[in-house]
Amino acid sequence: MRQGMTAPFPAMLEGKTTRHHFVSTAAILFIAGWIMAGCGARHLTGSPIKEESMRNIVIGKTTRADILNWFGPPYHIESKEDGETLTYFYGKQSNWTIVLYSESRQSADILDVYLNKSGIVSHYAFSEGAAIPVGHFSK
Repeated sequence: MRQGMTAPFPAMLEGKTTRHHFVSTAAILFIAGWIMAGCGARHLTGSPIKEESMRNIVIGKTTRADILNWFGPPYHIESKEDGETLTYFYGKQSNWTIVLYSESRQSADILDVYLNKSGIVSHYAFSEGAAIPVGHFSK
């Protein structure tokens, strides 16, 4: 090495690399990566609600059989005097932990299809990314 230049590690000047330098560097890089990336988990409940299928719904014409064919079995069925409501639910839960900070977010896409006594769609409602209170995620 030319005079006045410095090596990245002093041990390199002597042509020596020590195991200690390697282990220390590897440990620092691992810990830094772990802190930056954090720990995350994502849980899903139900199946994605297909927007292209929602475009096919025609109030007063679409039948219960059509809805079941397009969306599959509903997450929840509620019978009423004047018909029934089929609810489709696609829940998303994200849990993140970075060092000592932890966060949990829950949201859902919800499709409610209202059927009259004859099994024909009277109306429907779709909510995308609706917030879910903690503890109400599972069926």
